[in-house]
Amino acid sequence: MIWMHRCLPAAAALLSCAIGCGDDPTPTAPTGSGQTASVRVVGTLTDQPVSGASANGAAVRSTRSAGDGLVTLETSSSGRYAVSVTAPQFVTRQTTLAIPASEARLDLIASSFDMAAFDQMFRGATSAGRLIKWTAAPALVVQRTGLLWANSPDDRYLADNEQWTDADIEGVIADFTFGLVTISAGVFPAFSAIRIEQAAAGTMVTVPQTGAIVVARYRALRGPSGDRIGGLGATNTDAVGVIRGAVVKIDRDSELGSPASARRLRVHELGHALGLSHVTARASFMAPSNGGLPNDADMEACRVAARRPPGSRSPDVDPANFVLNAAPPVSRAATPSVASSTTRPTRSVS
Repeated sequence: MIWMHRCLPAAAALLSCAIGCGDDPTPTAPTGSGQTASVRVVGTLTDQPVSGASANGAAVRSTRSAGDGLVTLETSSSGRYAVSVTAPQFVTRQTTLAIPASEARLDLIASSFDMAAFDQMFRGATSAGRLIKWTAAPALVVQRTGLLWANSPDDRYLADNEQWTDADIEGVIADFTFGLVTISAGVFPAFSAIRIEQAAAGTMVTVPQTGAIVVARYRALRGPSGDRIGGLGATNTDAVGVIRGAVVKIDRDSELGSPASARRLRVHELGHALGLSHVTARASFMAPSNGGLPNDADMEACRVAARRPPGSRSPDVDPANFVLNAAPPVSRAATPSVASSTTRPTRSVS
């Protein structure tokens, strides 16, 4: 399911005139008289230095990396410059660098990497050809009370009289935490918070919450075609490609199978809530059905995605508003607390 995306205005990128001013020239060696910045080029999956790397860009001069992977770029004036970083046996990466700046790390994807499957998974049908992702750990909200499925454009559902048990909820939290850590490649070691909500039977529940992945169990869940399905996962994504909220909907009957099948279903639907689409190019936990749990190729793909900004496009093009060597925001991981609350009904139903 695709949750209707709420697009926010994209900020205009303030870049130097060097960006988009003609074809990139053949790189020439720095003269030692201009503004400089250095990048240490490494492999995305190995973190090993890449030799033979250089940068192409209008008005940009560049060295070629040796065994240490270090590339020095030089320009005649300060600014932000669009560059293409190339190396033998690696995919060219297009990005923007601030010059001058202190040394930064730039990683390249090996040309042997399965880009077709990666594009299906991370730049697929549900993300319009761009990589979408959370940039901060989301909260996890578990709705204890079951909901009755209906074709509701605003995601409001009638609360049933059936509830997940404490053991059920512990299983949901464990499976979703496993999925979060695996799919984010360890960037998010935990949810920012975990909340258990409980709606009174017969009340209407508005499911989505900003900053959170909300999971609930539905009776007679159906997909867009009207057919019964095991689960749905959807995101609310802004114009930049940052996910602002997500929902996971689990079919009651599908979940009442074995714990192993329930875990596979939950992790798959969490993948959608983290921005992933279906994969058909190879075996994957994001296959449309019976994909299992993440395999080695899935985890490699997740590691690559973890190192790319929202809005990244194929084969390796960073968005224009992204500056690779800009100072990253400070983030602090915290152990989430588990809280219980009662969902306030928006409307009573008799």
